[in-house]
Amino acid sequence: MYTQEPKLSTIPLLSGTWQEQNGRIWNGAQVGNTFQWTQDSRIATGIIVPLDAVSWAVFITFDGTVHWKLSPSTDTNQLIGKSDIFTRQSQGMVQLPPSTMINDIPPLTGSLFTENSGKSWNVTMHVGGYFQLMNQQDQRHAEGYIVRDHTQNGKFVCFINFHNPTGDEIIRTESLDLVTFPLSNGDVFRRAVPQQQQVMMMPQQPMAPVMQPMQTGPHMDGMVIQQQQPVVQQQQQVIVYEEKLSGKKKRGGGGGLNSNGDDVEDVACCAVAICCAACQCLMCLLQILN
Repeated sequence: MYTQEPKLSTIPLLSGTWQEQNGRIWNGAQVGNTFQWTQDSRIATGIIVPLDAVSWAVFITFDGTVHWKLSPSTDTNQLIGKSDIFTRQSQGMVQLPPSTMINDIPPLTGSLFTENSGKSWNVTMHVGGYFQLMNQQDQRHAEGYIVRDHTQNGKFVCFINFHNPTGDEIIRTESLDLVTFPLSNGDVFRRAVPQQQQVMMMPQQPMAPVMQPMQTGPHMDGMVIQQQQPVVQQQQQVIVYEEKLSGKKKRGGGGGLNSNGDDVEDVACCAVAICCAACQCLMCLLQILN
């Protein structure tokens, strides 16, 4: 699954003081899975990545330009680098314990990274803080180690170990969005999000009917339940009607509305017509009785 790392008897803590082979001392501080060493005006920063319950990968950058992979001893009191060995002199305080399982990195499997040259790298697997890449053009392989730096608002810090025919090359990169990775060698990796991770645009759904209260229903526990029914919105129509009493024509919709939504003038006309009809019936009845 990954480059074989030594089995450790304890979690590697990179705080405290560490001595080079030449006797110079580095003072370390650790926050979570990131650490920083200082020596006079020099600064080194790195990450520790759990690979399983007993295996860890440690990477460090000296002076912003030199990138090493460090192999811890079984008791984690020594760190073996490319051309130096660091020995622990004292144990320091850790502000935030390192995570033994990286679970705050979005999945990268299936992602495609493109170089400035146009060559592309496919992420073939990703578990926790470790992933593997393969070049689509020349079939080269690379391994990535990534954590979040809680001293920089959760920025992603990543070391990529390229297995080139001429030997391994370790490159450091940092990213805010996991989309653009400026590499320490001047190149840039740009990530294309896999299709299955893209947000699919759904067709717009038709608007639901407008619901309006029509009448007051029964009371329940002191509450009035408003009975509703759908009202289909239609284009306003102009209705022409004839007033029987005056013989004039009038365009509907111009008068006022009563509380039931009826045209006031329409209601008045209907009321007069009903009264006239009632009077005619009454006169006919009186004639019959006489």
